[in-house]
Amino acid sequence: MSRLSFPLLVLVAICLFFSPSNADEKSQNLKLHALHVLGSEENVRLVLDTNKAVKSTSFLLSAPYRLIVDLENTALALQSNKQSGDPGFIKKINYGTTEQGTLRLVIESHVPMIVEQFFIAESNIENQERLVFDLKKSSEREFRITLAKQAEKRRLLALKQKKDDILKKQKEPRQDRAKPKRKKRIVIDPGHGGKDGGAKTQAGMLEKDIVLFFSQILAKSLLDTNQYDVRLTRTDDRFVSLSRRVEIARNFNADLFVSIHADSLPEDRRVRGSAIYTISEKASDVMAARIAKEQNQSDAIAGHEVVNAPEAVIDILFDLTRKETSNLSIVFARHFYDNMRSRIHFFKKPLQRAAFTVLRVPDIPSALIELGFLSNSQDAELLSSEEWRHKAAIDMAETISAYLKKTVASYNQ
Repeated sequence: MSRLSFPLLVLVAICLFFSPSNADEKSQNLKLHALHVLGSEENVRLVLDTNKAVKSTSFLLSAPYRLIVDLENTALALQSNKQSGDPGFIKKINYGTTEQGTLRLVIESHVPMIVEQFFIAESNIENQERLVFDLKKSSEREFRITLAKQAEKRRLLALKQKKDDILKKQKEPRQDRAKPKRKKRIVIDPGHGGKDGGAKTQAGMLEKDIVLFFSQILAKSLLDTNQYDVRLTRTDDRFVSLSRRVEIARNFNADLFVSIHADSLPEDRRVRGSAIYTISEKASDVMAARIAKEQNQSDAIAGHEVVNAPEAVIDILFDLTRKETSNLSIVFARHFYDNMRSRIHFFKKPLQRAAFTVLRVPDIPSALIELGFLSNSQDAELLSSEEWRHKAAIDMAETISAYLKKTVASYNQ
C-alpha cells in the first residue's frame, strides 16, 4: 500500500498521477482525480473528486485513529494540483486497490475523530462528482462509542440480510424447503465468577459457586437427551465479562440463552422464591431495577474496563430483530413459569423485566433466572442442597426441551 504524508501546514491536495493501466476495464471508467484536505485543530474537510458518480462506503478504525473510505470500481488518477493550507489533525493518507477493483483510502489522524457529516456537493466542473467528509476532533469516549455503534449497525445489517434470505426460502414450495439439520443450541450462563462472588448465604456460601454447580447439572441434563448442543459461558471459577458472555452466545449461534443467578435482599429476609427476567429498558418495579443494576456491576467489581456504549447503541439494539427476539424471550419466560410453577417456589411476581446487560442479545431469545434469595434461610438451604439442585435442574432441562420442541414444531408448520 502506498502512502502520502503531509508536511506541517502545507500540502492539502495530493499531487501524484497514477496510471490506471493495471485496473480492469470497468474501474478505468471511474477515476479519483483529485483529493483535497483542509482543516484546523478541531475540524477537517476531506473532498474527493471523481469523474462520475461512484458507490462509496466509509468507517472508522482505532489504533491508530483512521477513517477508511472505499470507492467501488475506481482507479487512482490524481492530477497535479497544489494548494497551500492546513491539513489539521490529519497525519497521512495511505491508498491501494483491491483485487475487486475497489480503491481504498486510509486517512490516519493524530487524534480521535468522528465523521460529523457526509454529503455529495455540486461541482462547477462538468463530469465531476464531489464527495465531502466533514471530520471533527472528538474525545476518546465519543470515538469509542461511535465505533461500538458502527460495529453494531454493520452486524445488524448483515443479520437483516440473513433474515431476508430465510424469509425468501420460506416462500418456496414446502417440498423444496430444507428442514433444520443441526441440533438446537443452548448457552447456559452461570453468573459471576472469579473476583466477583455475587451474593452469599448467611453461612458464607457464594452465589458464583451455587449457580456454577446448578448450571453444570442443567447442561448435563440437556446433553444427556442427545437432542441439543450446549455450551457454558464458564466451567470453573473464573471471571467472564458480561460482553464476553453475550459474544459466546452469538459465536455459538445459540437458539436460546439462559443466565443463572441467585439474589439477596438482606433488608427483608422474608422475601424468597425464583423469578425469571427478560430484557426491557423499563424495569417491572423498583426491585427489578435494583437487581439489574447490581448484576450489571459484575465487570466493575472484577476490575474489568467498562465501555459505556449502551446509551449510544440502544436505538440500534432494539430495532430490526430485537423487537421480534424480545417477544420470543417473553414467550419462553411464560412457558418456563407455566411449566415450573408446580415444581419450585416462585417469588410473588415471577415474571419480571429489567435492563440486564447480559441479556442484550438482539438475535437470540434470552432470559435470566434467579433461583432464589440467598438472604432467605429457606431458599439458602434449598440452593445449598445437592438433592434440590439436581431435581430442579432436571425439571428445568425438561421445561427448556419442551419449549425448543414447540419452536421446531412451529417452524415446520
